[in-house]
Amino acid sequence: GLLILGNWNCDKAGNNLNELSERFGITFSRGCIINKEKCDEAPWNPIISVLKGHPISDDIEEIALYAPCPLLLKPPARAIAFLDKECLIMDSPLSKTGRKSRREPVIAYVEYGSGKVVAIGDVTLFTDDCITRYSNEKLALNIFKWLSKRVEVPFPVTTIERELPVGNFENYKLLERIGEGSFSTVYKARSKN
Repeated sequence: GLLILGNWNCDKAGNNLNELSERFGITFSRGCIINKEKCDEAPWNPIISVLKGHPISDDIEEIALYAPCPLLLKPPARAIAFLDKECLIMDSPLSKTGRKSRREPVIAYVEYGSGKVVAIGDVTLFTDDCITRYSNEKLALNIFKWLSKRVEVPFPVTTIERELPVGNFENYKLLERIGEGSFSTVYKARSKN
């Protein structure tokens, strides 16, 4: 799996983070999330409690993010954690102007082919100073557990038996490996004829 981390100024200094993440329907948006009501020591460290049911959010009530940015999503990407209504999106952590949150996502995931991707609008939540706060450590464990679990690729056995008779592979070109199980591997193939 792939874990992509970004922050409020990820578009500066020629960063190509969005060039990678947009392949999966995820864009790291410019702006720093501010929450003066619900924060960890400073308003640019919002506490996030709006989590959608997913294995990544299992047993998590709140997480703390540190100068994070919101994410813009397109299918197939899906959100797991969202901003609270009282959040603001500012140009920087110390900016005086900004806009009200529309409950933008801050953590997203996607299953892409036979792989998985998680994107978080924060680069510091797993550092030594921050990982022990709130449920950040549990979030990290859940993410790594989910990313490392194999994607099961449903493939009807009767179809492959009809199309690729056992032991007769010389008429087919293998294009890519799309999944594997305990005792098998599934390939995408094309007839050479």
